[in-house]
Amino acid sequence: MDYVTLVRGSDQYIPLSEGIDPILYNAPDNNQPWRYELRGQIELYPAPDLVYPIQFQGYVALRPLQSLDDRCTVDGDLMLLLASAAFKGNVGAPDGAGYAQMASSILASRKARGHGLTRYIPGPAVVTRSSPLSADQIPPIPQPRAIDWSDL
Repeated sequence: MDYVTLVRGSDQYIPLSEGIDPILYNAPDNNQPWRYELRGQIELYPAPDLVYPIQFQGYVALRPLQSLDDRCTVDGDLMLLLASAAFKGNVGAPDGAGYAQMASSILASRKARGHGLTRYIPGPAVVTRSSPLSADQIPPIPQPRAIDWSDL
């Protein structure tokens, strides 16, 4: 993520800082967010007291497709339509532009604005033996090691 800004009014862009220290949860309040964290979704702190537009600038790295059970990062319908539009354009088929328009329409409908004003409110975590938070599932902490920089 390159930057995240909160938009207030028509001309105020307030940068949000990344990372939410767990100590902050001891003083829950609703106010203008000033911190964010990415955890498979976007968490804002504190919980917004009003509706604030948030602007995100960055990119999502695509996962590699190396084996048959790998899943594509990009929407499959969108990929199929873009590939069809490219192929039909290359062979001179007249309906290639139609496929490109359908792909553009799908892309517009799948953007983040589709979430509207919904938000995630955290609840209590339920930890089971197979939960990613259980002691059986958490990998060991890597041990520090000394690096001899003189060999470089």
